[in-house]
Amino acid sequence: MLDDQSQTNDEPASVLVNKIALEKAALVREKKIRTSNSHTSRNAKKEHVELPSNWSWVTLDTITEIGTGGTPPTGTKKYYDNGTIPWITSSAKNEEFILRSEHFITELALASCGLKIYPVRTKSNSIQSYGIYGIVR
Repeated sequence: MLDDQSQTNDEPASVLVNKIALEKAALVREKKIRTSNSHTSRNAKKEHVELPSNWSWVTLDTITEIGTGGTPPTGTKKYYDNGTIPWITSSAKNEEFILRSEHFITELALASCGLKIYPVRTKSNSIQSYGIYGIVR
């Protein structure tokens, strides 16, 4: 737990949020990430909780990239046979760090199925069915 003194030495959250927004905008311009299609309403009612003065309310898509995806059809051999691209599945859901993959997909699967390769140290979190959480290393 932080004491009152350490909290007062922190920069306000609004400054950090602005830095993140600038970095995110640069990544969008460089086509390293896509612009977010917000999954939350910008006018969503904020919880009636008093925040410390140096905190800010933000939606997750303000400070991170939120995306959805799917799995290439497992019955389509051309998406998996001789694949070289690591494919993370729900079997990794209990791993703190994902160091290797048991499955691989092909370039064809990547291009045909609307998939994306995420950079190292990407936090992976799935709230659909499995609850996968991990950091790709």
